[in-house]
Amino acid sequence: MENTNEFAIDPSNPDVIYAGDRGHAMFKSNDGGATWSKMNEGLAAVVPLGLVVTPTDPDTLYADTYALGVIKSSNGGHSWRSLGVGAIGYGLPLAVDPVTPTRVYLGAGASNYFSIQISEDAADTWHEVTATLPVTWSGWETDILKVAPHPHISGRILAGAQFLLSYALADAGTERGAIYASDDYGEAWEYVGPAQPISAVVGIAYDATDPNLAYAAT
Repeated sequence: MENTNEFAIDPSNPDVIYAGDRGHAMFKSNDGGATWSKMNEGLAAVVPLGLVVTPTDPDTLYADTYALGVIKSSNGGHSWRSLGVGAIGYGLPLAVDPVTPTRVYLGAGASNYFSIQISEDAADTWHEVTATLPVTWSGWETDILKVAPHPHISGRILAGAQFLLSYALADAGTERGAIYASDDYGEAWEYVGPAQPISAVVGIAYDATDPNLAYAAT
């Protein structure tokens, strides 16, 4: 593996690890990463990103890809199928709700509003939820770069966003970031800051010993 984009660990067996590789699609290790096997059936010329494992069913995985959008495996990564959702040509963040694992979240991009896709039936069907932007970024392009359900509080989710005046200015240092929160499984969202300007929020993690403490990476 030379260009790994994403790792996912089986929550019931930490020796089982999945890796998405830009050059060689999907890999799986059953021995804590000591050895790896390709798991590429149905993934010809596909770059897997945003890899997640369902907490209560470790054989069910989801990944976002540049070529096919969101794909799903129901047999531990041995084979995959496209779900017909996701933006082709972009890597979008995925998350499975740890309390209600049939709920799957997919961050999205939009012009002048917050957008996230939600499935309530293990990715068979999807609906879009939107929210307004703060007046400071009215009219800006918006991407959701991270979706992070709370590990213990049912329905609580944080989402990391970036705002751009134009996609032509991406990576120009003009991006701004923010965090949104939901307390109803993503059906409504509130802008929660922070108050000071920050760059794009690309990661969110909850503290292992105090899950009410969260960290954001920019």
